[in-house]
Amino acid sequence: MFAKLLKFTSKYGTKAVKWCWKHKWELLNASSAAYDIIKDLFG
Repeated sequence: MFAKLLKFTSKYGTKAVKWCWKHKWELLNASSAAYDIIKDLFG
């Protein structure tokens, strides 16, 4: 799951990937909502 999330996040740049890595546990707990969170922040 987290690998797919990192791949999705990578299209938004290194800043987004670093943020994703830092908040990995919160994003994993958010499950499918994590994609929306990343889109809202970096998209």
